[in-house]
Amino acid sequence: MLEDLTSDSFIVGLRTSVKAIEKGDVERAYVAADVAPDIHDGFMELCEEFNIPVEEVPSKSALGKACHIDVDASVVVVRKR
Repeated sequence: MLEDLTSDSFIVGLRTSVKAIEKGDVERAYVAADVAPDIHDGFMELCEEFNIPVEEVPSKSALGKACHIDVDASVVVVRKR
């Protein structure tokens, strides 16, 4: 999933991810399946609006570990290269 990415190629967190999407700086996104339904659905709608492919991962914990951080992550976006 995110194992081959460097820390400067992705953004962790809902607020900063939304800002990056709105700026047009994102090529793909990941969302944890266990986030609150309103956050999950809103993020999915935003990604659809901006034509960003989204992959759902099993949990916030798994997404955080994939990013090599010590905390859970609800959403992660990958910056355009």
